Amino acid sequence: MPSKVLVARPEIDEATRIMSRDVAEEFVRLASSMLYTAIDLRDGDASRAGFEYAVKRYGPEMVALFSHGDADKVIGWDNSMLDTSNAYLMKGRILYLCACKSASTLGDKLIEEEASAVIGYKDTLTVVTQGGEMLEAFKNVLRKPSVILMGRTVGEAYNETLSEYERWIEYYDQADPLIADILRSDRDALVLKGDENARLVPATYIIVANTTAVMQVMMVIMLIKILISKTLNTVKQ
Repeated sequence: MPSKVLVARPEIDEATRIMSRDVAEEFVRLASSMLYTAIDLRDGDASRAGFEYAVKRYGPEMVALFSHGDADKVIGWDNSMLDTSNAYLMKGRILYLCACKSASTLGDKLIEEEASAVIGYKDTLTVVTQGGEMLEAFKNVLRKPSVILMGRTVGEAYNETLSEYERWIEYYDQADPLIADILRSDRDALVLKGDENARLVPATYIIVANTTAVMQVMMVIMLIKILISKTLNTVKQ
C-alpha cells in the first residue's frame, strides 16, 4: 500500500492564498508524482472537523499544514485545525508545520503524544511577496522539507532546509540586506523535534521492489519451463 500524505491549506486571506499556491501546491504535486496517496484539504475542508475526519479515515503517515499559527495551534478554515487538545491524533506521524510559532508549545505536545517527528517554526515566520507572488528564496526554503517525500530522513530534510536558507542569505547579504535579515530570522525559528531518523518509504520504491520480485519469480518459472522442455526432449530421443 502506498504511503499517504495529508496536506491542509486553508486559503483564509491573501497570505495563506499565496502560501497555498506557491508552497503547498508543490507538496501535493510531488506527493502525487511519487505515487503517494495525496489528501489535499483546501478551504472549508481544512477546518478542524474536516482535518480530524481525514486523519481518522485515511491514516496519513505524513501531515503538512500551511496556514497561520500560534504557539499552541495551527489555524484552520474556521477555527484551530490542530492544537494541543487534538495533538494525540498525530501519534506515529511525521509533521511539517509551516505556520508561525506552532512548533513551540504545540510541537512539544505533539512529541509528548508520540508523533514521530516535527519540523516547523518556533517563532514568527515571515515571507516576502512581490506582485502577489512569493519571492523565489522563500518558495525554495519553505518547499525544501518536501524532500521527505523522496525518502530523506526528517533530520536530512531539516539540514537541507538550513543549507537552503544559508544559500539565499549569502545571496541577499549582497543583493538586499533587509531580505537577508528576514531569512536569518526564519532560519533561526526553524526547529526539528522528535526522531531525526524518521522517514517515509516512497511508493515508487515499493513498486520497483515489487516489480523486481515479480520479475524474479517470472524468471524462475521460465527456467523451470526450459528445464522441463529439455527433459522431455531427452526422453523422446
